[in-house]
Amino acid sequence: MDETIEQQQRRVAGYMAAIAQTLSGRPGLLEAFIDNVELIVAGSAANVLTLLRWGERIRRSGVPILLFSPTHEPTVPQITLIAHTDGRTYIIESCMLWMGRDDDRARLVPANCELGAFVFGDDLTIRHRKRAPARSLYAAMSGMKRAYGRLLDLEIEQRSRCAELPLPSLLPIAA
Repeated sequence: MDETIEQQQRRVAGYMAAIAQTLSGRPGLLEAFIDNVELIVAGSAANVLTLLRWGERIRRSGVPILLFSPTHEPTVPQITLIAHTDGRTYIIESCMLWMGRDDDRARLVPANCELGAFVFGDDLTIRHRKRAPARSLYAAMSGMKRAYGRLLDLEIEQRSRCAELPLPSLLPIAA
């Protein structure tokens, strides 16, 4: 059965709320989160020219961009991060979610684990940590499972609440 536009918007709103809670560690912050982060849930990864334009835009605005694109593994999206922090602009196409056993929020860790990690503070600004929470993808596996499991649990939980969420704009699909 095909979804209506409103059903798509509600599903995406629930997913966005789950992302916001996973990264902020607190429920009910979707509107505040999207005021501080440009959150894009899209059908495909961005091309290089788009990433460079976004990098220039965030250097001026300071508002980071997170692009969540589906992959062959339905519960593990490709995450692209474009952020300007500590005087540097980061354009990272392959981030993973990582969450420590006692953490209340997930971190964004570049897949090679060599660029540190990014975490959202209580004020919802992004901060760069020089050290990644694990030194390799293999060592990060348990934290990744925990973070993606949390995202999935929150997405399922949000499905029952999606009528309460602000509906996102759906961009037209280019032919």
